[in-house]
Amino acid sequence: MSRPTQEDWERIRRRISNLDATRQALIEERNSFTVFLWQIRHTRLRSYALEDIIMNMRAEKENRIAEVRKQIRQARMIEDIYRMIEEACRTIDELSAILNSFDITTTEENKTSMS
Repeated sequence: MSRPTQEDWERIRRRISNLDATRQALIEERNSFTVFLWQIRHTRLRSYALEDIIMNMRAEKENRIAEVRKQIRQARMIEDIYRMIEEACRTIDELSAILNSFDITTTEENKTSMS
């Protein structure tokens, strides 16, 4: 796997931000439906058809919120994977630098210097 680019990081952060905003908007809509449904249930002019419509709309919002939450979890998992890849690449770079700092000679050079 290759190291995530800055563009990859920005894309996943933007996706998470957009999904969070979508989730918040859906929650606000759902809450509005809940208040409206409460008002319908507690007025004398009850309309069962309208109440059913609002309940269905609220249920659809609940389903959409659940789907967006799932997408947020997936995007955050990708972000965690990027973070792990970045850490692994950094560790490999550090180990490579340490190995390169040692004065390691080949076997042929060792034989020549020992003679």
